[in-house]
Amino acid sequence: LVWAMMMLGLVIYILGIFFTQLASDHRMSNVSNSESLVLYWGSLGDAVYSLYQAVMGGLDWGDVVEPLRSEISILLVPFFSGFIAFSILCMLNIITGVFVEQALLTAKRDKEVYMISHLYSLFKAADVDCSGCISWQEFSKVVAEHDMQEVFRQVDMDITEAETLFKLLDVDRHGEIDVGEFISGCNRLRGPAKSVDLTFLSRETESLVDRFHSNVIQVERHFEYIEEFVPILAELRSALLTENGALKDLLMASTK
Repeated sequence: LVWAMMMLGLVIYILGIFFTQLASDHRMSNVSNSESLVLYWGSLGDAVYSLYQAVMGGLDWGDVVEPLRSEISILLVPFFSGFIAFSILCMLNIITGVFVEQALLTAKRDKEVYMISHLYSLFKAADVDCSGCISWQEFSKVVAEHDMQEVFRQVDMDITEAETLFKLLDVDRHGEIDVGEFISGCNRLRGPAKSVDLTFLSRETESLVDRFHSNVIQVERHFEYIEEFVPILAELRSALLTENGALKDLLMASTK
């Protein structure tokens, strides 16, 4: 914002020097008693003030440029028009955009502060036993209340998904939600996903894929070991069957 205003002031000052010099040279080389030329471009201060008023709407810029057109050159009209277009469409829009952005950021911060305070009050109201945590039974009792329905609208969920929301907020999976989990969880679920959330999800997915791949490799190795032992077990079985048959024949012969 400061740089934009300094840039606009510098442009006005440089053009003020330029137009003042043109007006002074014209008055010295020609006998001219144009009151408007002296009024708007008689000195550097008058020129800068006239340019400032033309940009800000204090004067009609057509009236300001008219003595330059009629007394000096008509070619100054498109030059002056370009300056007005640059000042209004570029510089002033940038300054306006900065103010609007600051207003939106302030409104966003105020909304976040209000939301945190609202969630804290809602948590205290739901924590009936004052244990500092909300169980599923306590959470289900306040689902139908208007304030809790507003929370569901903020996270784009329906009341029928209350148990799903409770499980999402219960990060440590202890069956209870403390105030930190409740506030941070609701704030994270509001609005679109942030870059840090997507990055964390990507890292977790990569970790799961790596663990799955290592498990697959271990299972394949175990199958290879089993395939190696199958022939050995088959030979051992055949040997045992042969020994059992010979022992059976020996017993039958001894009984006779």
